[in-house]
Amino acid sequence: MITTTNVKFEVYFNGGISNQSEYTVGYYSTIKRARNKASKKSLEYGSYAYSVRRVDATTLRPICSEVA
Repeated sequence: MITTTNVKFEVYFNGGISNQSEYTVGYYSTIKRARNKASKKSLEYGSYAYSVRRVDATTLRPICSEVA
């Protein structure tokens, strides 16, 4: 079982409609901070290609594909 202390939220660029590769923008401890960062980046670049997903805090591997 994964507790909240073992979870971080990853903001990543998912490529959008372009063929660019996926890359990580950063890791955040709360979903609110992660969503704010993804929204800010999307508005800054006008792409809406930034997403948030839950990752394991120790391995940084995705737990689920997308949360916000």
